[in-house]
Amino acid sequence: MPGFATACVVHRPGYNERYERVYGEGRWALCRTAYQILLDRSAKFAISKGRRLIVFAEATGKNEDRNFCAYQNRLLSKGPEFDADQSANYRPLGSGELMKTVVKNINFIKKQSPLAQAADLVLYPIVKGRYQPSYPPFRTLCDLGKVIDYALPSELEHCGIKYSCFDGPGFEETLFKKDKRPSVS
Repeated sequence: MPGFATACVVHRPGYNERYERVYGEGRWALCRTAYQILLDRSAKFAISKGRRLIVFAEATGKNEDRNFCAYQNRLLSKGPEFDADQSANYRPLGSGELMKTVVKNINFIKKQSPLAQAADLVLYPIVKGRYQPSYPPFRTLCDLGKVIDYALPSELEHCGIKYSCFDGPGFEETLFKKDKRPSVS
């Protein structure tokens, strides 16, 4: 299958521990955080290839789908809403760049769609791979170069899979070794 697997995986306990103290009940939903990060990184990759980004998302329910549309519309019109100092290292795109790159409407697809089925097959190994880097399906995706981290040119290394709030013991192992990345032409 052509393409690369990417994701923004947020460790819920780490997220709650980090942001509950600061924002309390006003902290974002995990899906809003993950969506902004994933859309920004995917748009940068699309730009590097001279392409536009079309978003396909699995339809999950009227309220949830409406939330994703709101996340995307807000991001396209206002740009990233993260703390500017904390996100400066990632050089997030502004709303103008996002609007030129991301097709406005999200294409919602049903769970039975072949695209949704393929996404399910790669998403779980990507999530599990952060908790258990030796997980065979995750290693296979890495070995086949299907994980986006292996396809990024050096100037976009910060656009790979984002594992957020994986602080503390047990999460020190680096998943993507520089010497194992194939060169990108």
